[in-house]
Amino acid sequence: CWSSVGNRQQGLQQLSIGANCDRIATVEHEFLHALGFWHEQSRSDRDDYVSIIWDRIQTGREHNFNKYDDKTSDSLNVPYDYTSVMHYSKTAFRNGTEPTIVTNIPYFMDVIGQRMDFSDYDLQKLYRLYNCSSSLSFMDTCSFELENICGMIQSSDDNSDWQHLSHVPAGPNTDHTNMGECEDSGYFMHFNTSAVAGGSTAILESRILYPKRGFQCLQFYFYNSGSESDQLYVWVREYSDAHPNGTLRLIEEIKGME
Repeated sequence: CWSSVGNRQQGLQQLSIGANCDRIATVEHEFLHALGFWHEQSRSDRDDYVSIIWDRIQTGREHNFNKYDDKTSDSLNVPYDYTSVMHYSKTAFRNGTEPTIVTNIPYFMDVIGQRMDFSDYDLQKLYRLYNCSSSLSFMDTCSFELENICGMIQSSDDNSDWQHLSHVPAGPNTDHTNMGECEDSGYFMHFNTSAVAGGSTAILESRILYPKRGFQCLQFYFYNSGSESDQLYVWVREYSDAHPNGTLRLIEEIKGME
């Protein structure tokens, strides 16, 4: 089962669907390669979501775990997808019994490498790659319903973490997205400032987004049941040729119970 990565304006290519390739999702996997998809763990931001254990990989197979920049493997403003049919499993090309890929969120260790069907994000990327989603008005939305929290990561530049919860004692009583109408749903991100020392910080970082318009709007729902001294800062990291590591710009400061 193999295919080159297509959609590169290099003419015809071969695609092999042979013996032991007769699962629907395996065929989907190879056709997505032909349509221009790289492996999910080849994304430039993959180290925020998985760790590659190089000394557990079979000799000569290391190239299968290469990471590519955004110009080569375009994420198309879609979050990192542990459920993608393009993601390797934890045992891919291992030289022993230990995993070659370890997910940063343990919940997804037995999810990566699924070969059942396209994920929702696989289809979203396919629509975007072939301009089938021009009617979408938002570049991204997030309801925090899934464990991967829309590809956001806990920063290493703080001393506390946000928590992925469905309720807290001090409220609110319901999550804003579903307004309490859906059973076993309604998650949000929570920072319990009463459980940490004064001056503690918790930073939640989005993945890198690539806006195509000259301006962007940000909307979010915020509830503070903590102290009047609590502060929420919203920063944007902007990248340019002159600043390849990005520069931070403060766009909003919310204090106390505002």
